[in-house]
Amino acid sequence: MGATTVRTHVSGTVGAFQLVSRTQSALYALREGHATLEDALPPD
Repeated sequence: MGATTVRTHVSGTVGAFQLVSRTQSALYALREGHATLEDALPPD
């Protein structure tokens, strides 16, 4: 997947939830249970 495609999808997701940044999107996902901090850790 290219950088432009990723940028487009991230922008669409951020806008769909009326958020203003990727950071705010990450915090929303954590609060709503869609992600955990363990999901962000690199594999061992």
